[in-house]
Formats: sequence, C-alpha cells, structure tokens
Amino acid sequence: MIAVPASSDTRFPDQNVLDVSLGREFGGDATRFRVDLQLFNVFNNDAHDAFQTLVVAPGDSFYPRAHVLPRRLMVRFGLEW
Repeated sequence: MIAVPASSDTRFPDQNVLDVSLGREFGGDATRFRVDLQLFNVFNNDAHDAFQTLVVAPGDSFYPRAHVLPRRLMVRFGLEW
C-alpha cells in the first residue's frame, strides 16, 4: 500500500462556508406577500473538494476535480391568500 505524503500540495484549501438569509413579510390577514434574499457561500469562491487522482508522477501536480459551489444570490417571492 502506498500512502500519500502529507504535504501542502495534497491538502484541500480551507473552506469557510457562510450562508445568509433575510426575509420580510408584508400584508394583512387575507393576503400576504413575502420577499426572501439568500446569499450562499459568502467566503468561498474557488475552494475545491476533490482531486482528479491521488496517483501522480514525480514532479507532477495534483489537479482539482470538484469545486465548492461559487457565491450566489437567490431572491424568492411568495404570495399567500
């Protein structure tokens, strides 16, 4: 069995995930309108989650295969009656 050496090029980057959500409801008893703002992944934009392979030739580099989803803003509207 071959173990991968614990060096900085074989470690994943730090991931600081923070999601923020704000919402507001308007209206009265019969009809209500709601607006939600959600900001996902505030601090990470390019952190990766996996390598293509852990077996590389000497002098070669590890290449990322999967990335953390980038920052995104979602706006939701709702109507209740």
